[in-house]
Order: sequence, then C-alpha cells, then structure tokens
Amino acid sequence: MAELSTEQDAINDVNATNTTDTNLPNEVASKGKDEGTYESEGDPALNFKESLKPEEELVCQPCKDEGKVLVADGFCVTCGEHLCEMFFKYHTVPRLYRNHILQEKHEMPREISTKNACLKPCQMCTFHDHELLVSFCNDHEMLCCNKCIELTHQLCNDVESIESKCDSMEEDEELQSFLDGINNLKTDFEETRSKALRNKEEVEWYYEQAVHAFAQCIDTNRQADQEKLTQIVGDCDKVILRLSDAIQEMNAARENQKHNELFIKITLLKKHKEIINTNMTVLNSKNNYDRYFFLSIKTARLFGQVLRMSVPADTLELIGTDCHQLILFPKQRLLIISSSTVTLLNYSTKERNQFASLNDAQSFIHCTEKEILIFVPKSEYWQITNVKNNGITNFKQDFNIKIISTKTSYGLILYNGETFTAFCTKEIDEVAVVELDGNGNVKRSVNDNISTLMTNGVRFIEQPEGGVYDEENDVMFITDYRKDSVFKMTKDGECHCIVISERLAGPKGIAVCRDGTLMVCCTLTKCVVKVTKDGEIYSFIGPLTFEPFALAYDKENALLCVGGEGKEIHAFYA
Repeated sequence: MAELSTEQDAINDVNATNTTDTNLPNEVASKGKDEGTYESEGDPALNFKESLKPEEELVCQPCKDEGKVLVADGFCVTCGEHLCEMFFKYHTVPRLYRNHILQEKHEMPREISTKNACLKPCQMCTFHDHELLVSFCNDHEMLCCNKCIELTHQLCNDVESIESKCDSMEEDEELQSFLDGINNLKTDFEETRSKALRNKEEVEWYYEQAVHAFAQCIDTNRQADQEKLTQIVGDCDKVILRLSDAIQEMNAARENQKHNELFIKITLLKKHKEIINTNMTVLNSKNNYDRYFFLSIKTARLFGQVLRMSVPADTLELIGTDCHQLILFPKQRLLIISSSTVTLLNYSTKERNQFASLNDAQSFIHCTEKEILIFVPKSEYWQITNVKNNGITNFKQDFNIKIISTKTSYGLILYNGETFTAFCTKEIDEVAVVELDGNGNVKRSVNDNISTLMTNGVRFIEQPEGGVYDEENDVMFITDYRKDSVFKMTKDGECHCIVISERLAGPKGIAVCRDGTLMVCCTLTKCVVKVTKDGEIYSFIGPLTFEPFALAYDKENALLCVGGEGKEIHAFYA
C-alpha cells in the first residue's frame, strides 16, 4: 500500500509541474519549452505539443469553433479544452459533465492541446468523482482509484498498479486472443456492412426489373386503348368539322333565302344522317378501356395479381325483380333487399334463402355478426317466413332477426359506429337528422335542417339516398340523389361536401374500398364511378345493362357487388 501512496504522490508532483507561473519572464518560459520542462510525460490528455507564441493569448475553444474569440478563464482536463468564463462556470452543471476535472486560470496549461481528450473519461473512476483510475484488483478484476483501494480493496491480496499490470501485457496470451477476437469481430462487421450495401443495390435492381416487367405486361393494353381512343377523337373531329360546315352553309342559304340550295342540302344530309348515327353508335361502343389494378396476395409465392375490372368476376341471379340494398354478412354471404323480399345469398356456393317478405315497405337493414336488424315504419306490414330454396335452412340457429318499428318513415337509416343516424325529409328543402337507439326510438336531434348547408355558395343536400359507415375513419359517407353530391358526416352532424357534379347522375349506393376511395352508383348513366376523398371522379364500371342502386364491398376478397334494377348482381374485382 505504501507503493501505491508513493505513486499517487508522483502523479501529484507531475500535475504540479504542469502549472506554469504566468509571471515568469518570456525567455524563461521559452527556455522551459525548448527543454521540455513543461511537457507532461504522464497523462496523454495533458500532452501539449503546439506551443503558444508569447504574444498570443489563450482563447475559449468552444467559442472559437463558433467563430467567436473570448479569452480563456479555465481548462477542462477531461475534454482537453480551454474555456471562457461562462463555459467554465457552467461546464459541470449538465449531468454528462459532472465528473469532468476543471483547472482554474492560474492552474490551466499555457499551451493549446493538439490531442483530442475524448477518451479521458475512460480514465476516471465511475464510483468516485474526480478520481483517476490508478490500480487493478486481480482478485475482483476491477479497475480502482485510490478511494476504491481505501474503502473496498484494502484486504485484497493481489492489487497492483496499472503500470505494473501493463508491463506483462505483450506476453499475455489471453490478451492477445482477446485482441484477435476484437479484430475478427471488426472484420465481421465490415463484411456484413459490405454485404448490406450490395444487398441495397440488388434490391433496386430487382425492383426495377419487376416494375419493368409489370409495365411491359400492361403496356400492350395501354397502347391499344390509347390508339383506339385517339382514333375515336380523330373520327369525331372530322364529323364535327363536316357537320359544322353543313350547318353553316344551311344557315347562310336560309338567311339569303336561297330555298332551292337549302332544300338540296337538307335532302342530301337526310340520307347521310342515318349513316352518321350508326357511326356514332359504333364509336360509343368502342369508347371504353380496360381498367386494371394490383391485388395484393400475401403468400409464399405471390405478391399479388394484376386484374382487369371491366369484366364481371361473377354474376349472381336473383329471385326477385330488383335490389335496393346490399349488405355483407359473415361467411361470404350477402343480404339482398328488394321492395318485397330479403334474401340471404352465399356468393361462394350460390346457395340462398329468402326469409322475409313485405308489402312494398321502405326498409333499412343493419347486420352484426349474430344479428340482423330490420327497420320498418310502424304502419307497414312485415311477414317473416322460412322459404327453403336450394340452400340455407336453419338460418335462425346461425343468427337472430330483430324487427324494429319506427314511429316515423325515414328516407335513410345508417349505422354510425355506435347507434343509428336517420334522415327525415319533413318538407321541401328541409332534411332533419336524428339519432336512433337499437329499438328505433329517437335519442336526440342531431340537426333540424342540414339542407341549408352550402359549399361554394351551392347547397349540396336535398335528398340523402345511400350511405356507408367508414369504420377506420369513424365517419359516414352519404349520396344525395337530387343534388348529385357525395358528402361525409360525423355522428354529431358535422357535414362536409366531398364532390358535387352532374357526372354522378343520380347517385344512390355507395361503398368504401380497401384503399379508402369511394365507389358510387350513378343510376341515370347506368355506371359505377370511383370517387377519391379529394373529390376526383374516375370512371370504373359501365355502362351496365341495368340501373345500379346498391353496392357492397368485400375487402378481404377485393370484390365489389353491384345490384339494381334487374335480376342479376354483378361482382367486380376492385
């Protein structure tokens, strides 16, 4: 232990030697530097090689890095940097720097360090502040400062100085094995890094190859569609030009009272009109294109498929004459509501069961996993039947049917995530919104009249016709038949118009697809369009052979079921 004390005294002597008297004459200081008198041989953090010229003044190094010049007022031994008065005062305030060793102005070195002292904290004791590690306890395999020796390791048999421990390092096989292991580990990380960089490049290559192959796959269809549509535009331009010339000539003959000329032109044009109409019919039949999209399929072999959407994936025949509402039911089943019946159809096996009939009542249906809720006006007559028809027979064991009679006849009843939102047209230009409970009773009035709401100075609500609840965004999307609009609504009655356009042409059924876009039935043009949540409209399906009234979207199988005025339901990939 005496040896350790002697070693500590030597360290203190070295630190004392590093202190330069600021009052020494310049020639003495210069001589000391020439002879190495003031160069520390012990601590690397205090090994200063770049001498300060006599006329230069020490400055704060952190400030200098920021482009400022402030006189140094102290020195951090741990960081190896000179500090100005402010940095010196607050240097040990942050938790990260509390163990740093500071030297006052009269103690700080008079030379600028060329070494980075960032490794200095590794030489400080982690248990005792401002204490250097000086010894190693072989019994506990621990680095120790003087206080560690005094408090913990006084009875240990094998404690030696770090310098003594280092004397035999070169001959230590375990150390050499450890260093070799570290070098090998570094080499492994370098190889892993190189492999990761190569993999990054290969990811891009495979991506580009796949995208190129995918583009080539559908590019033939795209080019054919573009050429066909370009030809149609050109043909229309020619006919429009000729018709414009003919109309101009006939108007001129009429104004100049050249009746003979007018008669001849009209007679000639009559013979061509039938041919022109036929040509227009042909052009309209060609005025379409393939719609395709990527369907994600997560399997070991497939990322997905590119599917055409213009051709139905399946066609389901109905027993009734029409379809006013479609609702998905668990186990790939579809509820089909017409003006007189409710039918449960398994669209995978084509099995069906008609289980309810009514006398032309306005009904609205909501399904849970085990229950079907049927809202009907109290004055209407319903009859629940069990009609066995090539399929499901014990439907009441699979789910319950609940008939809910409402005191008022509503134009639309829609599930809002918790209860039900009902729309009632009281008078012209007056649409009230109420909230119903599970028994059809009014819980509260949501809005006395939403038809007064406007977008860009135009009303967008007059006759709400169809709706769907978006579970992910907790909002309802609703179509308005008379205003040709789609708007969204919260359960508290806050409305926002998404789009109002004649292109929607009497919208009714609406569905939310897996990508968040909306599908909307345009009854007057017999088609289904895609509407983004920004209000952009894109053609999707049609024209159909019937007026579409209802939509139901199966997210799991990416199928859009379309029903309406007719005896068929068409299913499209979407």
